[in-house]
Amino acid sequence: MHILDNFGLFGGFVGLIFLLYMTYYLLTAVNRPIFICKNEKLRTFMTTNMPILSERFWPTVWCFSGRLQTIAQGILNTMNIVSVDYRREMVHTPDGGEIAIDWADNDDGSPYETSERPIVIIIPGLAGSSEEDYIKRMVIAALELGYRVVVFNNRGLGQTKLKTPRTFAMTKSEDTRLVISHIRASYPRVPLIAEGFSAGAITLFHYLSHYGEDSHLQAAMLNSVLFEAFETTRSIESFFNLHLLNRLLTKALVQLVVLPNLDILSQNTDLDIPSILQARTAREYHTRLTTPMFGYEDWKEFYKECCTAGKMHMVKIPMLILNAADDPFAPKQSIPIEEIKQQENVMLALMSHGGHNAFLTGFLPTGRSFDVEVFSQFVSAIFRNNLPIINNNKEIKINNNR
Repeated sequence: MHILDNFGLFGGFVGLIFLLYMTYYLLTAVNRPIFICKNEKLRTFMTTNMPILSERFWPTVWCFSGRLQTIAQGILNTMNIVSVDYRREMVHTPDGGEIAIDWADNDDGSPYETSERPIVIIIPGLAGSSEEDYIKRMVIAALELGYRVVVFNNRGLGQTKLKTPRTFAMTKSEDTRLVISHIRASYPRVPLIAEGFSAGAITLFHYLSHYGEDSHLQAAMLNSVLFEAFETTRSIESFFNLHLLNRLLTKALVQLVVLPNLDILSQNTDLDIPSILQARTAREYHTRLTTPMFGYEDWKEFYKECCTAGKMHMVKIPMLILNAADDPFAPKQSIPIEEIKQQENVMLALMSHGGHNAFLTGFLPTGRSFDVEVFSQFVSAIFRNNLPIINNNKEIKINNNR
């Protein structure tokens, strides 16, 4: 009897803990996006064509915090759950380098003629490539809608080797311009949308703010944007984030970018290769590689240029940002909400939870994540409709093929 009584007490205690946990989850984790958009015509268009902007996001119940969501997504990236058949093309740069772009042409599953099939351009995160789980899920979603997809792998990534002693920097738009111009020249009649993730989102942002109306793009989506590099650094150098996220990211950069290219990188006399190999944080990596390679005085100058502050007004096409307030790489205080509120072309869907490049849902988060659904509705809304926007006090119609 004593054993049964103890078991009953233990079961009651476990039940109470479960009840409290679920109550906390329902009250704090399950929320609708906060959607910010100054342009009323753009807001109306988006909310009409993107019902997900008014729906609740149910993050995976056992890993709904930002750090756990981010770690779980990292694990999914190693599992190769989904597969995509790509066609690789090498784009040659003026300095003798090469960039691998991976096409998913969708020739068998699209209702569009090949010369009119809309194209989605995807730019992965800092150490990412076309083989990342979160990238392939976006590719599959776009293919299901009938579109063509091309993934832009930065120099030295996507299982390629450097041809020159130059890698990539989030602040430099030359490679992005080259690739997007190449895509536009290859398919001059089709609309283009680009999506960037994390550091890739910052790369895309700087491209959009630099080229304005001459971006060749119809619209853009930025996922898990690193708005403020100094806030990002403070966050990922805190104790838990340092050991669970920062060091793993830096290790991946060294293993994917530096180690396979030691012979080429050694040709750059500004680089201290042994010191780069010893980098343990993203800041050390950028201090020892990115800063001297791209002519910055120090890491602070590079990080300052990475920041989006004061540049939002330079974006001249509809741009949707999806970020989570609990993102360990982009903490809530780094999100320029007030600046975004003043922009005609910039929209923000801010989630309370979702982590970094994660937004996982379902008890087993191997299915379609929340950001994939946002992405699908966004590109479908742009490609299938005419979107009036206000730009420099002029109404502009975005033309579509279908």
